[in-house]
Parts: sequence; structure tokens; C-alpha cells
Amino acid sequence: MDIRTVLDYLSKIDINNLHSTDHFMIRVDERKSDIYPDLNGIIKIIINETPLGILKQSEDKFKLIYNLNKDYDYIIIISVKKTNPLRINLISCFPEESRRRRRESVSDFKSQ
Repeated sequence: MDIRTVLDYLSKIDINNLHSTDHFMIRVDERKSDIYPDLNGIIKIIINETPLGILKQSEDKFKLIYNLNKDYDYIIIISVKKTNPLRINLISCFPEESRRRRRESVSDFKSQ
């Protein structure tokens, strides 16, 4: 499966297409706070926002990158298990410093 297909699926999904794995629920419970979303917040992010980036990890597994705040992104790992009807498993989630996806500014690059 390619990234365009996954983006198309994400643009059309609703809550019934998303299924939490046990591992995912453990991670959500470990990380939820005033800053990091709970399960409902994560589902809202997936349904309502377009990822800043998407990386293919295997044939059916993808890493979605969403903006959380100015310092952090929120990473959600999904697996597309079925396409008709669509079933997307939520595998894991974690915060990641947003500078990992940003390029260095041109002036920083030239000074090295």
C-alpha cells in the first residue's frame, strides 16, 4: 500500500474505522496529561487533522506525524488491516520533539 492511498483513507474515515490495540491503550494511558491527548483526543486528531508527514514503515504500517505544539509533534503509528470495509488499527503513539522533522535554517547550515 502506498502513502497516497493511506492519506485518501484518512480523509474519509470515521471513528468506526479506528480500532485500538492493547499496546496502543497502554501507551495512551502512560502518556496522557494536560499536554498529551487521551484516546478521544487522538481520534479527533486523526479524523480532523491532516498529518504534517507520513512515513511508510512496512507494507501496511505507517507513522503519522501531527503537530502538537511549538516544541512537540505527536506520532501515531497505524496499520491498515482491511480496506473494504476499512479497518485501521492504532498501534502506538508518542510525543517527539518537532525539531527532528524541521530542517536547519539556511544561515545555520552555512555557518558550519
